[in-house]
Amino acid sequence: DLARQSFGGSLRLLEHFRSVPEIIAFSNALCYDYEVLPLREGYGVKVTPPTVSHYLPEATSDRKVNEPEALEVASLLVAATMQPEYAHCTMGVVTLVGDDQAKLIDRLLVQHLPLTEYRRRRIVCGNAAQFQGDERDVIFLSMVDAPEGDGPLAIRRSDVFIKRFNVAASRARDQMWVVHSLDPVQHLKQGDLREMIIRFARDPSTLAPPPTEVERAATASSRGDFEFHHKVGEW
Repeated sequence: DLARQSFGGSLRLLEHFRSVPEIIAFSNALCYDYEVLPLREGYGVKVTPPTVSHYLPEATSDRKVNEPEALEVASLLVAATMQPEYAHCTMGVVTLVGDDQAKLIDRLLVQHLPLTEYRRRRIVCGNAAQFQGDERDVIFLSMVDAPEGDGPLAIRRSDVFIKRFNVAASRARDQMWVVHSLDPVQHLKQGDLREMIIRFARDPSTLAPPPTEVERAATASSRGDFEFHHKVGEW
């Protein structure tokens, strides 16, 4: 806002170096109309897949803390530190509602991880604003929200939450976990940011950028070759 007042506009950075393409695809679709060009390839990344949706049914939340989800996030992170493919990964936890959930997860990690390991992994637990400008190899997102009654939750898609989800979903370099207590079909309305990010974590290709003119031409050409050879085979 200060830059716009001082200089009359802003210059968007169109190249992204942090995340593998599958991870940054969420922010690219949500905020940048696919204008951002991811320049970091996923070749050589040992932790796969790049996104993971981890569903925790029957959890409850008081809108600030979801204790079963907090325990699950802490358990997943501690378990990951024991796996060889995560040997050199830095890790962090981003909570999508408030600070209380992050504080609870941090307490659990301090209890169950040696201090040397906690520091070596550069573990930070916080909200999206606390991670602004920061990154980790592996990020665990805690949705916090849980079902309320029989119907879907009120839709969440305000500018404040768009900014929050944009930052949260672009902190991971190699892998992003979305740990949630919500079923996107039963508990969320279509277009809700929570519904979008859960579906994205299940399958990043759902928000893949549209094909370029070159890619469309190449696809059309290959289809033409296939049809030609198919007809030759029939003859």
